Amino acid sequence: MKPFAIAFSLLLYTFLVAAQNNKPFVGPLPKWITLNETAVAPDSLLAEAEDGVLYLAYEKQVNPAANTTFYKAAIQMRTQEGVEANSEITVNFDPSYQKLIWHHIVIRRGNSRINQLQVSRQKLMQQESDRAKHLYDGSLSAVQILADVRKGDIVEYAYSLAGRNPILGNLYTGTFDLQFSIPVAWLYYKIVVPPHRQVQFVNRGNLQAPTFNKQEGMAVYEWKAANLMPLRTNNNIPYWYDPYPVTMISEYKNWEQVVDWALPLYAVSTSATDNVSKLATTIKKQHTSDLDRLLAALRFVQDEVRYMGFEMGEGSYRPHTPQQVLENRYGDCKDKVFLLCRLLHDLGIAAYPVLVNSGKGKVLNQMLPAPTVFDHVVITAQVNGKTYYFDPTISNQRGAVDDIYFPDYGYGLIVRAGTKQLSALPRQKPAKVEIVETFEVHNLQGEASLSVITKSYGSAADELRTKFGNDSNREIQGGYTKFYQQYFKNITPQSLTFANDSITGMVTTTEKYKIEDFWGEVRNLKKATLEPFVITNLVSRPDNNLRTAPFALGAPVNCNEKIIINLPEPWEFHNDKIQLDHEAFSYKAQYKGIGSRVELVYNFQGKKDHVTTAEFNSYKKAIKKLDEQIGYTLTYSIEDATASGSAVGLLSGYFPYWYIMLGLSVFITYQWKKRR
Repeated sequence: MKPFAIAFSLLLYTFLVAAQNNKPFVGPLPKWITLNETAVAPDSLLAEAEDGVLYLAYEKQVNPAANTTFYKAAIQMRTQEGVEANSEITVNFDPSYQKLIWHHIVIRRGNSRINQLQVSRQKLMQQESDRAKHLYDGSLSAVQILADVRKGDIVEYAYSLAGRNPILGNLYTGTFDLQFSIPVAWLYYKIVVPPHRQVQFVNRGNLQAPTFNKQEGMAVYEWKAANLMPLRTNNNIPYWYDPYPVTMISEYKNWEQVVDWALPLYAVSTSATDNVSKLATTIKKQHTSDLDRLLAALRFVQDEVRYMGFEMGEGSYRPHTPQQVLENRYGDCKDKVFLLCRLLHDLGIAAYPVLVNSGKGKVLNQMLPAPTVFDHVVITAQVNGKTYYFDPTISNQRGAVDDIYFPDYGYGLIVRAGTKQLSALPRQKPAKVEIVETFEVHNLQGEASLSVITKSYGSAADELRTKFGNDSNREIQGGYTKFYQQYFKNITPQSLTFANDSITGMVTTTEKYKIEDFWGEVRNLKKATLEPFVITNLVSRPDNNLRTAPFALGAPVNCNEKIIINLPEPWEFHNDKIQLDHEAFSYKAQYKGIGSRVELVYNFQGKKDHVTTAEFNSYKKAIKKLDEQIGYTLTYSIEDATASGSAVGLLSGYFPYWYIMLGLSVFITYQWKKRR
């Protein structure tokens, strides 16, 4: 049996044993909770209801000393569509350390309360929602399908989750969301702690402080809100920006305390006889300088240890031993980092794990100290007095050590004795792309050929190496062709080649096409309008809505694009230069032609990944100005045989195949919408 099959079988067996021991059951309400009546929604809130339902209540009450959290929800079915979409209840839990205790599931219909709680009818499902990412956590979903739900019914359910991941210890951390994208008639949060336990609270986006009182010798903090209207936010917000107000809670006093929690997890121990030590010895023999040894160790972990993780229970935070990771040749971020730390330690290079948040790292400094605010691990190393940062989960990185791309994680916590605060991590170098598009226009009937040579550096090259390693040339060529089909409908691909320079890290792609419709014809004019095809699609164009949130631009990129047109006869050209500068970008264009040849030279430099609300209007004006002069039109009069070329406005809207062209996840921006 293959190692993966053995490992997966062991995981499945562990999961089955845990699930058998922690089946959901029915239990009484915890004595420490506060009982609240389900609210009646006013008409103003009903008007805001979406998807055929209205949340009449959402409650979360926490008792850290008992390691128990109580939940309650009440949902009113407003339409038949709401009934169809919301007539099942799903609760997720980790059977390795949690117990699911049901208190009630009822349908309230008029004055009747119809009991629907039947644990025997519930299905336990192992969803493994991150399996596509090669991550397995063993969590379960308890699903109950409700019977005889009707329009107008109120479905109310309550349950508790008992247990806490033992690796997190006894200190509590958590969050309370204070507003949502949907209306909520009653929102209630409560935390009950012994008076000797010191709990910190930080509000973001909401100044509501908890009320405090004492009950039976316990400190009680409560948050109450009635008739919460939905928060409508803008589209195209930066991935790290969360517009929804939240209260963060933590018993950790400072970041040093989090470091003390993490240090034992990454304690390096050396064995002169294990395979990790043997690998370090091999690297040392093959490379003479510390910098070359660092690069060799990094590439081994990145490219020879595939990404996969079993993150059940303690495995969500505790890495496997470096020896295990090396033997298995797979691991998740923390496994890869721990193996690389051990390799570099054996090579005499100082290296430490760095805890980061892959999505919210830029605002990590606004969060309370807690292990749970991190979802990723990277590494820092010191060589010859210089500090480097790497992400061992990124494969196919090439080039010199100083040129290796490191994502913009914002802030991180270095797991090193004596660390007392977060560190501002180095900002990523902008991806660099150079494109030369050469048109050979054979005649005035529309026949032409197009050659596209693209040189990519940094993260752009990394992504292309991965793309060409995973996808077929046919798939990639099809995407590239669709990109140019927005400009030339009758374009046919001829060839596509890929070249990788592992020394410099540069990737070169060469595309060749045949075009049948280079010229369009309008009122006895032959006409061809060109624009910087790649740059046009790279620019983020805002809508006309008022902004209450930052506007996402994607990761900064430095793009040089040169268009060469060799025409079938001499032409009269209007040469020109254009330059635009804004806080978010700079743009340059130069048009020059002589004889039968014209060159259009463009540069676009993104300076940051978003514009603030204060900068938004000036950004809109700058993009409008850019679009008014980004194109270049060639015309030929059929009647008097005169030809000319001059700058014009934007020919077309931007096109998503730019992302396909480069395969750049670093350019992709996405909206994040919180909804409960």
